[in-house]
Parts: sequence; structure tokens; C-alpha cells
Amino acid sequence: MITCPHCDRANPPENRLCAGCGAALATEIQPSTADVEARVRQLLADGRKIEAVKIYRELTGASLAEAKEAVESLAQSHKSAVVQRNGCLGAFLGMALALGFATVMAARELVD
Repeated sequence: MITCPHCDRANPPENRLCAGCGAALATEIQPSTADVEARVRQLLADGRKIEAVKIYRELTGASLAEAKEAVESLAQSHKSAVVQRNGCLGAFLGMALALGFATVMAARELVD
């Protein structure tokens, strides 16, 4: 049996989460802090904050309040590193539109 570090409930060894409080139970291989932060930052960059909080809780065993605070802190400290999802697409569409317009205008000049 694995004892939950948060509520002291005994859980079967196959459980990853505590049956009593839902906290992550200790496993043989714990992810590094850098791995957890990288995963959370990727989810934040994808606009999936709620999933980032859930993953943080699973990987660290933190409470909901602790996980929410940690994820918000990561989001704030890495805010400048998050790329807007439509930045490159908007530039590409603008260039394609300009090229299309120039092609149509050139074709009209050849016809006239």
C-alpha cells in the first residue's frame, strides 16, 4: 500500500492518484522540475491553462490552490516568451493577398 502524503490514506500500489483526496501518489520515477515547467509552459502556450493546472497537480502532488498559483506564476514569468498563435499566419496571409493582388494587376495590364 502507498500512503498519501496529504491525507494519510492507504492506497493500492497501482493507484497514481489518492482515492481520498486526488493528490498524486509517489511513484518510482519523479519528473524533474525542469520537465514539469516545460510541460506546463507548452500547455500555456497552447492556451490550455486548466489542463496545465491538472498536469501540474498530477506530476507534483500539489493541492489545487498550490497548482493554480504555480501555473499562474509560470505564466506570468514566461509571458514574454509565449508567441501569439496567429502572428506568423497573419503575416503569411497578408503577403499572399498582396502577391495575389499584384498578379491580378499585372495580368490586367497585359490584357489592356
